[in-house]
Amino acid sequence: MKEACAAGESVDYRVYAGRDHVPLVETDSPLIPQLLAWTTARFAGDPAPTGCQEHTY
Repeated sequence: MKEACAAGESVDYRVYAGRDHVPLVETDSPLIPQLLAWTTARFAGDPAPTGCQEHTY
């Protein structure tokens, strides 16, 4: 993440307690509503957030 941010890339890094890669996309994951909201905003023409952010849920 640090290297990408230093290179000027936008990064939204998220950590979900107790979830690794596969459980992160299961139906009960807290990520799912966030992904749907992000996708809906892109289809509505809203720009993707820029900058580097790190979140822990």
